[in-house]
Amino acid sequence: MTALAADKAYISRKREDRATRLDGTALAASVFYNGAMVMRNAAGKLVPATDTTALVFAGIWDQEAYTVGAADEDLSVLVGQIEWIAQDGNITQAMVGKVAVVLDDQTLTNDTTASAVAPVKVGSIISLETRHGVAGVWTWTGVTDGRLIAP
Repeated sequence: MTALAADKAYISRKREDRATRLDGTALAASVFYNGAMVMRNAAGKLVPATDTTALVFAGIWDQEAYTVGAADEDLSVLVGQIEWIAQDGNITQAMVGKVAVVLDDQTLTNDTTASAVAPVKVGSIISLETRHGVAGVWTWTGVTDGRLIAP
């Protein structure tokens, strides 16, 4: 898939008792879309997810599309829920229980895929499911800032 250019349907198994809002400062001019994965760059700023070295998973943008202005801005993202996230076809049933990594702001892959330039961990793969013709995985988004948060 490619990076988001508009909001998408955000699909989660709500676990309000486990979900956490993480505050952070978003990098100026960043654009976040509903359902997109969000990362922290080397300076600790929130940015849209990409498969890039020195990024760590921060959470999911669970609000309408938002463009940060010319200056950095304080925002929060959601982490610690079970999310359905599209995958590139390289995650198989045998990988349930293993960790998924970012391909772009809306797509996961496995950490041994050649397309994963800088394997940024997102969370544990719970199950595979195709929704509306798109292959995806239910993932516990319990990795944040490089640390696993237990479900």
